[in-house]
Amino acid sequence: MESNRELFAKSCFVFTMVRGLNLTIEEDIRLRLKDYEVGFSSFRILWILFFAEQMTMSDLSEISQTNISNVYRQLLKLKDNDLVDIKSGEDARIKEVSLTNKGQTLVHHFIDEKSTFPDFQLSSILATVPREDIDKFIQVGSILSSKLIGGNFINFAKNISQTIVKNDNSI
Repeated sequence: MESNRELFAKSCFVFTMVRGLNLTIEEDIRLRLKDYEVGFSSFRILWILFFAEQMTMSDLSEISQTNISNVYRQLLKLKDNDLVDIKSGEDARIKEVSLTNKGQTLVHHFIDEKSTFPDFQLSSILATVPREDIDKFIQVGSILSSKLIGGNFINFAKNISQTIVKNDNSI
């Protein structure tokens, strides 16, 4: 049985690895977004909306793991660039957000391009890792994310992956 100190040490190790992966992957995406004239934070919002069709700002905040004021700032930029629509919901305090055709086209093009010509470091490295190891990593990551962030988050992440595979070139 592992001691509390050993479990804490492992949790610190997992945190450090995840943080490093996150920063490296974000930088890889930032480099690929230069051709799209949109920053990473804005693209993350577009990405989420592409797979959700419509969301409230609160749901967007939960899925993007960003506070609501950051989400709102990004949405205003995206609205100014005609990439999202923001409408009042049934309750005036609730804003419903969706992609415009221009926003849908941007994300669709990104997915199509990166699926056809994969140039992300992570994709290249994953191609060299045995499938069962990737599946185990995904299983453990899913358990941790579900327990720490919640079921909505992990279900959304699974939906994205399944939709990309299922729709191949016809998203």
